[in-house]
Amino acid sequence: MKPSDFYLGISEFFSVLVPGFLVTIVFAFLFGEYDFNKDLSALTWVTLAVTSYVVGHILFAIGTKWDKFYDTHKPTGNERLLAKIRLLRNALYSDNDTADINNYQWCRSTLLNCFPDAFMDVARKEADSKLFRSMIVPLMLLSIDMLISFQIMAMLLSAALAYVAYSRYRTQRFKACKAAYTHVITLNTHGKINKPN
Repeated sequence: MKPSDFYLGISEFFSVLVPGFLVTIVFAFLFGEYDFNKDLSALTWVTLAVTSYVVGHILFAIGTKWDKFYDTHKPTGNERLLAKIRLLRNALYSDNDTADINNYQWCRSTLLNCFPDAFMDVARKEADSKLFRSMIVPLMLLSIDMLISFQIMAMLLSAALAYVAYSRYRTQRFKACKAAYTHVITLNTHGKINKPN
C-alpha cells in the first residue's frame, strides 16, 4: 500500500478521526504520562494519531447501533419527500433491481452519479451526524464514571452533553435525509435523472 492509497474523506475525518482524537486526548490527559505543557516528540504525535484512528473506528462501530434506534424513533417530516422518492424509484426500476438498497442510500448513489455538488452537501450533513453519533457513547461512559466517583456536577454535565450529542445526531441525520431526497426530486424535475437502459 502506498501513502497515496490512504484516503481520508470528510465523513471519515468527522466521524472517525475527530471523536477518536478527543477521546484519546482525554484518556491521555487523565491516565497517561504525557506532559502537554512541553513539546511532544514526533513519535508521540504519531502514536496519538494512530491511537485516535483506532479508537475512532471503535466508537464508530459502537455508534452505528444508534442508527437502529433512530430508525424506530425517527422524527417526522420527510414522509411526503420519501413517498415521492418511492414513486420515482418504481418508475425508474419497475423490476425491483434496487430493492435491496434503502431509499437514502439510493439517493446518495444517484447524487454521486448525477450531481456531485449535491452529494457533497448531503455528505457534509451526514458527517456532522456521525460525529455526534460517535460522541454519545464516550459521554455516557464518562457520565457513569463520574456517578461512580460521586462527582455529581461532572456527571450531570457529561449526561447533558450526551443528550445534546444525541439530539444533534438526530437533527443532522434528518437534515441529511431531507437534503438527499430534495436534491434527487429536484434533479428529476429538471430531467437530470434518466431511466436506465
